[in-house]
Amino acid sequence: MLSSDPSRGDYIVTLIHYPYGGISFARSSDKKWTTMSLPGLYDDAIFYRDQFYATFDGRVDVWDDLDEEWKTVVPKPKLVDFYPFYFSFWLLVQTPSCDLLHVWGKIVLMEYNDDTETPLMIVYRLDIHNGTSLQVNVPSTYLFISNIYIY
Repeated sequence: MLSSDPSRGDYIVTLIHYPYGGISFARSSDKKWTTMSLPGLYDDAIFYRDQFYATFDGRVDVWDDLDEEWKTVVPKPKLVDFYPFYFSFWLLVQTPSCDLLHVWGKIVLMEYNDDTETPLMIVYRLDIHNGTSLQVNVPSTYLFISNIYIY
């Protein structure tokens, strides 16, 4: 992820590395990557309004400065679980209207056909200032997300 357009000068590049969900970053002036000290395994991250946000087990953490410690700004929402499932993930998405969304996704077995999988996604709008999330419907807006894992 890039913090800003590199053609504008100073920027930060971050990446989540697997299999451990760690985060490393490098500023445009750095000669090497710096690995951050983290509380857990992160699923996704985003630069949003000049801060770095990452999601881990459903909660959202923020760094005002990547050299400082993280702080949790939105705890994990209460969820209704669906079984059986294969894979669960959390993603952060910035909308064109500059809202920050938190998407919980699962790959769920369909009830009558064990060979068919269907994605299940629940979308939350984050209120960073109040530390809350609100489940929202996105019927008139299409949400395109991609979660790529390279093994």
